[in-house]
Amino acid sequence: MRMSFSWLKSRFIYVFRLVVGHTLFFVIKIAYPLIRIRIGLLNYARIGHLATNTELCIRRMSVASNESKDLKIFFSGTPPANRQLLDMIRRRLTVVENHYLYEILESIYQRTNEHKVWINLRQSGYGLWDEWNAVGPQLSFTEDEHRRGREALDSLGFSSNDTFVCFCARDKAYLDQNHSWRTRQEWSYHDYRNNDINKYMDGARFLADSGITAIRMGSVVEDDLDETYPGIIDYSKYHRSDFSDVYLTAHCKFFLGDTGGLFGIPTIFGVPFAAVNLTPLRIVPRTPLDIFIPKKYRYISTQKIITFKELIKLGAHDWGRTDKYIDAGIEVIENTSEEILDLVMEMNARIDDTWVTNDGDEELQIRYRDLFSSDHPTFGFPSRIGTQFLRKNSYLLE
Repeated sequence: MRMSFSWLKSRFIYVFRLVVGHTLFFVIKIAYPLIRIRIGLLNYARIGHLATNTELCIRRMSVASNESKDLKIFFSGTPPANRQLLDMIRRRLTVVENHYLYEILESIYQRTNEHKVWINLRQSGYGLWDEWNAVGPQLSFTEDEHRRGREALDSLGFSSNDTFVCFCARDKAYLDQNHSWRTRQEWSYHDYRNNDINKYMDGARFLADSGITAIRMGSVVEDDLDETYPGIIDYSKYHRSDFSDVYLTAHCKFFLGDTGGLFGIPTIFGVPFAAVNLTPLRIVPRTPLDIFIPKKYRYISTQKIITFKELIKLGAHDWGRTDKYIDAGIEVIENTSEEILDLVMEMNARIDDTWVTNDGDEELQIRYRDLFSSDHPTFGFPSRIGTQFLRKNSYLLE
């Protein structure tokens, strides 16, 4: 009887949302020629999408000349993935934060998303290289926020004049804790993207030895760092806040990370991104300041490493689920500590304008770019694959 009542209640709520949502959408649709109301649903629950999808939308609005008469209203559910980020977005957009109303509108959006009433927030800038880079960052910090930022730096033991790099590795802890309405098995389709933070430590030690503080980020993390080291701070364990997550990653020399959503913050503020463990192969950073290295792939049965061309022929360069690799008998291999260190050293040298290019490096870059056909979204990407990675793994281009 209890289960039956619960089922009836959930069905009633579902139908009620549809009725209310359709009524609201119908009114807006009818009134659209007279009052051009447009609605956007922010990707509030995931920090990467909240950052990059919203930033792309604002960049588009900043260069558009024919939308000034539209009344644009954006909606967010609760709680947002990062409160500070949403507060900064509010300074550029009209945002209504109401979870119940958001769910009603989302249920209607799924059925009417092609209508011009809806503002497109489904794109993050991937594959839209020219559009993303046409204008600069759209969010900014207030004077009071800069003061708070200086206080946050003081609490970590160094001043605002000190140089630092933020680093982060994606693991399963965040989704398991903050999105527990799905089971571990349901979230496991993302597992091929997870990485071991301790493989970043050689790179972090290099930075610390170079006088650059390395700050380990993450709001919820699975593993502690294996060791303590002067100049390396595990901010994720002792100091973190929504504000500092944004402020630190927006002001670091560069960001060392992977496909975990936190990369979206430095990306929208124009901070160079040293991206490691990128997977699937089609995923690349979006600005000329960025460099990256992908994961490798091998057949489990033979332990044979799969070349990039083989991977593309299989269609595996576009696979976004763990089970696809398992079914194909393919193991996804994390970057080694040495590969990550190489990329850290290259990014640091490029920013300092001390990087030396060898004969043949540009040819390797071109050969990698030519892997992607002109009709693929990755074609024409503006970032660079790690130079040392290509030098040491040129066989992957065969």
